[in-house]
Amino acid sequence: MTRQAGQNNGWRRAAVTLGWAVVSAAVLAASLALPLALGPHAAGAAHSATPTATRAPRSATPTASPTPDTRPTGLFDGVRMDPARYQHMLGLRPLAVVIDNLLEARPQYGLGEADQVWEAVVEGGITRLMAVYWRGEPPRVEPVRSARVPFVDWAAGMGAVLVHAGSADDPGAANVPARLRETGVVNGELFLLPPAYHRDPDRFAPHNVYTSPDEVRAALGSRADWSGAELNPWRFADGAPAASGPGVDVWFDGRDSRFGRVTWAYDGTTGEYVRTGRGVLEVDALTGRPLRAANVLVVKIPGSVVDRAGHFVYQTVGSGGAVLLRDGEVLRGTWRMPALGEPLRVYGADGRQLTFARGTTWVEVVPQSGGWTLGSYPVPELTPTPYVPVPPVSVAPAGPSATPTPSATVTPPPRTATPAPSRTPSPTAAVTQTPSATPTPSVTRTASPTAQPLPPTATRTP
Repeated sequence: MTRQAGQNNGWRRAAVTLGWAVVSAAVLAASLALPLALGPHAAGAAHSATPTATRAPRSATPTASPTPDTRPTGLFDGVRMDPARYQHMLGLRPLAVVIDNLLEARPQYGLGEADQVWEAVVEGGITRLMAVYWRGEPPRVEPVRSARVPFVDWAAGMGAVLVHAGSADDPGAANVPARLRETGVVNGELFLLPPAYHRDPDRFAPHNVYTSPDEVRAALGSRADWSGAELNPWRFADGAPAASGPGVDVWFDGRDSRFGRVTWAYDGTTGEYVRTGRGVLEVDALTGRPLRAANVLVVKIPGSVVDRAGHFVYQTVGSGGAVLLRDGEVLRGTWRMPALGEPLRVYGADGRQLTFARGTTWVEVVPQSGGWTLGSYPVPELTPTPYVPVPPVSVAPAGPSATPTPSATVTPPPRTATPAPSRTPSPTAAVTQTPSATPTPSVTRTASPTAQPLPPTATRTP
């Protein structure tokens, strides 16, 4: 019996041993199969004696989207504005101030703060400026000069007050008072606004009349009010300035004109264009800083001398060729002004308005006797010629009803200031301009071979 029991116990131990062997084999097989199913990275974990905690995958840090700048922008330069000031300015007209551009008038005050500056021939091949102030409000604008009909037309398209000191009033197409009545432009004649009319004792007449936007608006009162805030003459956008790009050399009365010749050189460090006049760097007398522009728009507009005084009048209504320089690019297009009272706009080959960079725009209005050359021009250093007054000419006393009229026969002696070395831009290549909307950094020359120069004997009207 005892022997039988011992045999039974032996069989039980053998069965248990066999069972554990089977279980061990099964576990071993499972441990080998599991890593194969899970992949190579799980093999180490399957044989690890100490289980490790599973780490949740790290979520990528979301990239913050740039907050769009929703501040309102200036109507005439596209620059961002404080919302409260923008709302205030919507009720005020822009001021289009006629500014002298003779050598005796330089450096001018306030051009560096203008929203726009228009340069056009007035008579005898000389140019005059019209600075537009809406967002920009310099404390002083000088020297203010007499108005011409084309400035009336362009001011009308902006709803602007035309600020001037005198005007051409010869009968015919050059008569400014008649054009003011025809267009309804608010007349900002400084001789009729004594609180805003001043003479600079350090300069000689007629190159010494000055004012300020605040004084003009205060003197005009309700006539400076405006309800034309829906006006949106041009389109503006943030740009991406190139490190380099072409500039432009502009002439108004033949390539060798001794009166109207300016060069705009592209500064890739700022994305702006720097102005020189006949090789001399031009500056703002308020700040001493060079005159710069975010955009240079050159438009070809025909015109003619319309009276014996030599007044030159552009055909402002119509269309023609244009070239826009911005951010180091060159965009070609067509300017259009369908009627008096409409703004001049510029369109590309696709029929859409060209987009301007935010900032000051200079508009160079070139007649048929002028042209322009695109090319690489060096950015000049800041070595401006200081202002040196010339001896006074015979001038009638100025007053609320008087218009300064210098003698046309007086020739002042040469200025004694040390002249800056003259520079004649000489691009290395030249091709004939053809309309295109594609930015073109290559040199392009535009001129009119059949154009006749303006009469050199034309009289000057202040």
